[in-house]
Amino acid sequence: MNQAVILEDVAISFKNRPLLTKVNFKISAGDIALLSGENGSGKSTLLKVICGLRQPKSGRVNVFGKELGPGKFAQQTAVLINSPRFINDMSGFDNLWALAQIKHQISQETVRLWMNRVGLDPTSKVKVRKYSLGMNQKLGLAQALMEDENLILLDEPLNGLDKNSKQKIVDLVEEVHSENPQKTFIIVSHDNYFNTIANRFFEINGEEVAENV
Repeated sequence: MNQAVILEDVAISFKNRPLLTKVNFKISAGDIALLSGENGSGKSTLLKVICGLRQPKSGRVNVFGKELGPGKFAQQTAVLINSPRFINDMSGFDNLWALAQIKHQISQETVRLWMNRVGLDPTSKVKVRKYSLGMNQKLGLAQALMEDENLILLDEPLNGLDKNSKQKIVDLVEEVHSENPQKTFIIVSHDNYFNTIANRFFEINGEEVAENV
């Protein structure tokens, strides 16, 4: 089976304090993996290491067959880590379209499609500064999904959403996966909503990451 993510003896420190040591796991293409752990245990940091936004103290990180090193970012990867930030004086659509023009992979119609799929109105002229926490989170989800990348890292994607919206986002992730069963998700969530669609479950326990089987 093709491996999307491989971590070998990865160690991560925070402010010269060991955070995680000798992390070893493999995520296969098509997995929906959940990562849990206590606040401050290193969940968000681990996602940053996987996508190349942060370098581990030691060990190897491999994404889709390519080892990440200093200055290298994971290819075919979309990320939503921590609370998303956008340009306050622009509308949601204008923000996403500006981001889409970096890679030139998608059209304005695709941006509109994904705003609709997460529950936002792409025709709205409301500036992002007036968005609620939930609306801002949905915009971040649209950004992570719209370019159809093969690996999607989501850090607390249900933050700020009401119960109905949470279930709709879980359903959307399931739909996206069914549309492309080789698409791989690694999701950090303290909610249990994703448990019904995930097939891999990892937990940070102390300085280690263990898979619950």
